[in-house]
Amino acid sequence: MVGGLLLQKEFGQFTSILNLLAEKEFGDNAESEIEGLFSAQLRWRMQPSLEPTLEVYSNEYNSSLGTLANGKFKTDAGKFGYSLGVLWGLDDDTPDVLR
Repeated sequence: MVGGLLLQKEFGQFTSILNLLAEKEFGDNAESEIEGLFSAQLRWRMQPSLEPTLEVYSNEYNSSLGTLANGKFKTDAGKFGYSLGVLWGLDDDTPDVLR
């Protein structure tokens, strides 16, 4: 079973998001420990087409920190969004990721 808390706060041109999750297994073969996951994001809403973002993730197995560029475009064909960035592993078990 998974449960969690998602918090979002906007202040000026910034949005911060905090996501806390906990997972507990049940059943005959379940582990007795509770596993946790943490993620956070700080997004600067500079303009709709460009929102620089800082993200951090951490769980039992890996941790990473990264910078991204997000945005949305409106064209005659419709709305399009993008997210491009790099997440760097903060320990030896976490690879760097191009996203």
